Amino acid sequence: MHRLTLLIIVIVLAACTSKPKIQSKYQGFENQCWKKNSPIEFTYEISDTSLQYSLNASLRYNRNFSFNALNMSVSLLSPSGSSRFQGIALDIKNKNGSYKGIDKSDHLELEFIIFNELRFNEEGEWTLNVTHKMPIDISRGLIGIEFELKPLE
Repeated sequence: MHRLTLLIIVIVLAACTSKPKIQSKYQGFENQCWKKNSPIEFTYEISDTSLQYSLNASLRYNRNFSFNALNMSVSLLSPSGSSRFQGIALDIKNKNGSYKGIDKSDHLELEFIIFNELRFNEEGEWTLNVTHKMPIDISRGLIGIEFELKPLE
């Protein structure tokens, strides 16, 4: 009987101390194309407003990407409609013209931070919108982009 009570207490304590999981979302680019004014949209579920989070991204591209940088606009919309904005100028190439990122044999992967030490002021479903701010459609070289929302320890 005592063992069963102890087991139940351990299970309850473990359930109460579970940490929010990393939420990861990936968007592939069909035909390596990202059209101008075509936002990427993801939703994240926030259940704990006492934690700080980091919102990171990883761009996957190949050497057919012809721009030196990728300019993006990021908005994070709360369940009640308030928003946070961030402009990003992501350097794709070094000053010597070589590509940045980790070489994965068939593509390069460039990681970057969007928001660090981010605190959400309300629980619920938050929406991430990302649009590129390049003057034309990006018609080659993009494979995908992944966004990762993770709680900070």
